[in-house]
Amino acid sequence: LNPRIRWWETQRRYRVEIPVKVQDWPHQGLLQDISKSGALIEWKNVSETPQIEGSTLLNIRENLSLPAFVARRTNQGYGLRFDKLDGDEKQGLKRFLEQLKADPSKFKR
Repeated sequence: LNPRIRWWETQRRYRVEIPVKVQDWPHQGLLQDISKSGALIEWKNVSETPQIEGSTLLNIRENLSLPAFVARRTNQGYGLRFDKLDGDEKQGLKRFLEQLKADPSKFKR
C-alpha cells in the first residue's frame, strides 16, 4: 500500500478539540486532529461548513496560520494537507505539536 495515497495515516496524529478558523470564513471550526502533514477540521452545523476548493489558510492560534489544501471532504468538514510551509511555519507547527504531546489537556475546549 502506497503511504502517499493515505498520507493522513503516515504521521503521528494528535487528537484535540480546539476552535480554529479557515481563511476568512466567519464560523469557527473544530480541529479534530493534527499532524506534521495535515489536519481534520469539522463544523457542528453543516450550514456553517465553508465551501473550500483547493488552497486555504488554517488559523490555529493567533501566531500560527498554515497554508493548506483540501485533501478530502468529510460529512462535516475537511481533511487538509499542509502545503509549502516556510521555515517559521514549520517551526510553529513543530512547537504546537510538542505542546500537544506534552500536555494535550490544556488545548481541550
